Amino acid sequence: MRGFVANTDYDWFTFLRSIEPPVDEVNFWRPGADAAFKALQAGEPMFFKLKAPRNVIAGFGFFAHYSTLPVSMAWEVYGAANGAPTFDDVRGRLLSIRSRFRMETDARKDFWIGCILVNQPTFFHDRDWISIPADWSGNIVQGKGYDLT
Repeated sequence: MRGFVANTDYDWFTFLRSIEPPVDEVNFWRPGADAAFKALQAGEPMFFKLKAPRNVIAGFGFFAHYSTLPVSMAWEVYGAANGAPTFDDVRGRLLSIRSRFRMETDARKDFWIGCILVNQPTFFHDRDWISIPADWSGNIVQGKGYDLT
């Protein structure tokens, strides 16, 4: 069995952790739709690793599937499970990230994003955060797969 440790945005994490009742699935989105997510098979765990300066594993869930959707449809399908309270918040985060990677940022366009559906997400309390793997490198952008056997 494989697992994937994914770099995770702190705002996405804290918003989803705060939802009551807890959500049973989340959209772990990618700002672009160019490359498919092939690191996991359905049912394998995805670990949420908070980016620097925290650098901890703060939760996990189980990979369900990957798809690409226009950002408006991702909001229509997943709503707040996209990790923000409003469509404008999600779109703003995406546009900010896309600009850093020199991707299309025309605010008038309905651009496509990658959608990694994660079931049964668990968000740890701060006191339960776990140290990152010893071989984790600071230059890992999206994440890293691990053999869990």
